[in-house]
Order: sequence, then structure tokens, then C-alpha cells
Amino acid sequence: MEFEIISYWTYEKGKWDYNKNKYVERTISEVKEKILKIRMDKSLYKNDPTQTISFIGGPTGYESYYFIDLIKNFTDFTDDDFCICGGTINSWARCWVKTKDFKEILNQIQENNNEH
Repeated sequence: MEFEIISYWTYEKGKWDYNKNKYVERTISEVKEKILKIRMDKSLYKNDPTQTISFIGGPTGYESYYFIDLIKNFTDFTDDDFCICGGTINSWARCWVKTKDFKEILNQIQENNNEH
């Protein structure tokens, strides 16, 4: 079962200054939106009950989190945004979803999981 969620992306660029040993001329793009899919994946290993939640189409392709960890910390999600990729300057985008939307999907996944 897959769910769709709106994600938000920014790209950071900069130039490495070897004398200062840091990035300079840093810029961050405007926020872009993209629809990602969320899927529950079971372990590939026989007799391993581990399940992961994967964001398909994220910056690296498959940002994933352990389902049990997300559910255990569910009530601790107080920020408006859930960051799925922190980004790397000149390389990977920073990407996040709205925590409220993500919680709704996790609730649906948990309900479906409890029914089986």
C-alpha cells in the first residue's frame, strides 16, 4: 500500500573557500513542491519483523525510517515539519513534509497493520 504526500525542497549552493576553510557565496533556492510516495516495507530477511517506512522519490531515492521508532515517538513530533533529508550543499536537496500530513498517513498504516 502506498500513500502520496506533498514534500518541500530547497537546494543550497556555495563555493568552497580553501583559505577560509568554509563555503562562501551560499545561496538557497526557493521552496519547490513535489509529490512523494510513502510505503511500508517489510524486511528482506526471513523471520525478521522489522518494517520500514520509505519515502519514494526523495532526494536520495528511498529515505527510510523504522516504523516502530516512528510510532514510539509519534507524540514527540511537535514541529510543523518532518525533515526527511537534511541536504548537502551542492549535492542533495533538503526535503521535508508537513508533520500533520505524515502523522495521518502513519495512523492509516498503523490501522491497516493492526487489521492484519
